[in-house]
Amino acid sequence: MVIAPGACTGWHFHRVPLIALVKSGTLTRILHDLTTVVHPAGTSFIEPAGPEHLHLGRNPGTEPVVLYVTSALTEGEPFSVPAAPPGTAAPCACPGHTW
Repeated sequence: MVIAPGACTGWHFHRVPLIALVKSGTLTRILHDLTTVVHPAGTSFIEPAGPEHLHLGRNPGTEPVVLYVTSALTEGEPFSVPAAPPGTAAPCACPGHTW
């Protein structure tokens, strides 16, 4: 999965847990409670499933963010579910929603 420089994923959640490795670039995640987590290249994280784990991924850098993602999705199941921003969070205004 690739997120271009300046692009974001839009607010979303996943139906199954994901394990992600940041192969290159730096991914910034904004979580449901509006905390921010930065993942540079070489780091990994687990994304829990469900709407209570709503989040947004951004690439504020100048190089593409390349993610290797492992999940247990069944064939034909969507990778993510778009959602409204949580609480007082602003809608995603960055171009190129990638998921």
